[in-house]
Formats: sequence, C-alpha cells, structure tokens
Amino acid sequence: MSCCYIVGPMNFNVDAFDKKDGDLIIAADAGLLNLKKHKIKPDYIIGDFDSLGETPNFENVISYPTEKDDTDLFLAVKKALDLGFKIIKIYGALGGRVDHSFANLQILNFIRENNAHGFIISEKEIITIIEKEKILFEKNCRGLISIFSFTEKATGVTVDGLKYNLKNAKLTQSVPIGVSNEFQNRASTICVKEGRLLITFPVSCNFQIKTN
Repeated sequence: MSCCYIVGPMNFNVDAFDKKDGDLIIAADAGLLNLKKHKIKPDYIIGDFDSLGETPNFENVISYPTEKDDTDLFLAVKKALDLGFKIIKIYGALGGRVDHSFANLQILNFIRENNAHGFIISEKEIITIIEKEKILFEKNCRGLISIFSFTEKATGVTVDGLKYNLKNAKLTQSVPIGVSNEFQNRASTICVKEGRLLITFPVSCNFQIKTN
C-alpha cells in the first residue's frame, strides 16, 4: 500500500525514511529545509511559509495565509487524506515547542478518525494510534514501549509478551499505567477492543497492525 511521507521542521531521522515507488512526499513549510539537506525532492510544499520567509519557487506549492486555523503539518495531513492515502508517516514533528508536539499527537488521532494510520517517526521512536486493532511486534524489539489511552477510556486492552502484561484491562486518560513497559526478546502483542491507544516504541522495531 502506498504511503505519504510528511516532513516538518524538527530533527529528521533520514535513516528511517524508506520511500518507495508510488509513495508521495509533502514538505510542511520549513520541512523543505530538512528535505533539501538530504537532497530529497518533495511532491508538494504546503504552508504559510512564515518559517521559510518566502514562498518556494516550486510547481506544486499550496500557500496559506499566516493567520489560519490549522497548523502547516495539519494542512499537509489533510492533503494526504484528500489524496486517498491510508498510511501517513510524519517526520520532523517532535522536539520543539511542547504545544506543537502535543498538537501533532492530536493529528495522529485525526488520522485514525479518518480511517487511516499515522506514524510520527522521531530520531529514536515511532508513535502511532490503534483502534479496535492489535499491533504485533517481532522478537527483535529491544527497549521501552509505552501505552496510553487516547480516548476517555480504552477497554479490552490485552498486552502479551512484554515485561508487564494485561488481560482485558481498562486504561483511562488520567492514569499513565502503561508507561515504560519493556520488550523481552520475544514476540509481543497489544490489543484494544474499544477506544484508542497511543503507543510509543523504538524506531528499530518491526511491527504489523491488524484488525481484531
């Protein structure tokens, strides 16, 4: 399945950038500088360009006024969804202002609400959201994994194969019980029956998301 890659202005893990034929690249405003640094050409450039200081000279530029409701990254995500992409990988989206980072986590929620899967890929971690699904990790995974309810509650949560496991549990937004679990050199699974889970794990992990 084709993937849309969206690049923002923060630190960019180019080693985790695995574009294939049929995929699309969108630069969100100053994310263009990240792509230029690594000599990667975007298919679209979207934003108000306040960070760049000028509108880029490029054939597929979508320009917005500085005073607008949506962030540049959110506009790029909406474009990807409008184009029909069901997998959206976002780079350069964490590490700056806390409010921007949290807004980008909310964008993951928006992507899932629109029947697509979003992934924020930082230098060390991947962040994603699952809903009525399970995520399966291969035994090569090492390090920490954290699980949070990203709805008022998430029920039917089962965690198997990690250091701390759960069976048919309920997680809420106000209690961070799922923080800092650990991979144990074996295959592992996280499943949720109702609600959404936000999951963070090392960028080196191999994984699959499947419906329950």
